[in-house]
Amino acid sequence: MKPVSLLFVIGLSAAVTAASCGPKTPPEQPAPQPNADSAAQAQAEAERLAREEADRRAREEAERAARAREAEEAAANARTTEEVRNMLAAMIHFEYDKANIRSDDAGTLDQKVAILQANSNLRIRIHGHCDERGSDEYNLALGNRRAQSAKQYLVSHGIDGGRIETQSWGEERPLVDGHDESAWSQNRRDEFEIIGGGDALVRPSLRGDLNGAEAARKAEIDSALALVAALQQALAAQQAYLVQLRGDMRTDLLAVQQQLVSVQELTGQTQQRLSEQRARLEQLARQPEPVLSAAGGGAGGVPVGPSGNPAGPGPDQMYDLSLQQYRRGSVSTARLGFREFLRVFPAHEHAPDALFYVGESFEKEAPDSAAAVYDQVVKTYPNSPRAPSALYKLGLLAEQRGDKVGARRFYARVIAGYPRSPEADLARQNQQRLRP
Repeated sequence: MKPVSLLFVIGLSAAVTAASCGPKTPPEQPAPQPNADSAAQAQAEAERLAREEADRRAREEAERAARAREAEEAAANARTTEEVRNMLAAMIHFEYDKANIRSDDAGTLDQKVAILQANSNLRIRIHGHCDERGSDEYNLALGNRRAQSAKQYLVSHGIDGGRIETQSWGEERPLVDGHDESAWSQNRRDEFEIIGGGDALVRPSLRGDLNGAEAARKAEIDSALALVAALQQALAAQQAYLVQLRGDMRTDLLAVQQQLVSVQELTGQTQQRLSEQRARLEQLARQPEPVLSAAGGGAGGVPVGPSGNPAGPGPDQMYDLSLQQYRRGSVSTARLGFREFLRVFPAHEHAPDALFYVGESFEKEAPDSAAAVYDQVVKTYPNSPRAPSALYKLGLLAEQRGDKVGARRFYARVIAGYPRSPEADLARQNQQRLRP
């Protein structure tokens, strides 16, 4: 037991010695206490970062929305431009051998007027086309007249003529291949091409369309009223002239009767002779109106009133107003104006044209009346350019009646009397077609 105790004491001493000689443990540091200013700064920094993040996200969202709106607007503008292009490209068509605007195509041209008014930089070209009948030269001229008719319609509704070009293709570019009326009716047309300012087009507003249509109707009404007023003025002047003339004739008749009585008393002429002369004078007094060439005193055949001054509108004004009504489709009003023009100015240079248009106004509703007027054009104005046109029209009307012999006779008169006229070329083709 003694050795064991001794070893225990030695080990314990060594442990105490080692503990006293080893490194010392550093004292524990107290935990730092939080500063109130530092906490406030940290919170402010966190809030700032959160605001910047929110602003960034808001900007990105706004940019995405703006890009989406721009893309949607660009797509809508492209659709609008394509729609307006299609509206502007709508064609109009014509009757055979005619260049006047049909009433059912006026709405199509009114739509183009609204488009041109809504797009001030837009410029177009009108192409005139014909069917295959007729010579190349005649159809080129006819195609040009058709393109000019459409241009004149647009210009008359307020569009600058400098924005519109015209071109004739004659029969060179048919829309439909064929040799019958179903193909020919589609090939007699005007086409409309954009040549400038058509990249971004604006659709005319409904109000603009209504205003344009209302303005067109107002212009037609104003033109009709102007023609009616001119006719009324001419009729009033003629009535006053006739009243004055009737009074003068009655006075002259009484004077003649008195002279006859004196002559009877002086010369002893028989009662029968005096009665015959009196009957002739009474017949003269009953004539409804005077002969204009003998009574009119104005220059160029213009009628004068009782005072000697020119009465009523001038010939050019009356003719132009009547022609405007005809081109707008008001054939009855135009016919009245042309007839009054012919009555007052029978020797004017436009008299053959006026008489021809009277025949044109009858062509659809009364072909027999149209034929009578065309025949009058040929007889009254044989040297006028309207004479071969009237003869050719007589041939067409004869064909419509089924009178092929009469049609060939009229076509032969066109060829023989007016061999160099455009109608002569058409007449030769029709004669070949009508050969038995």
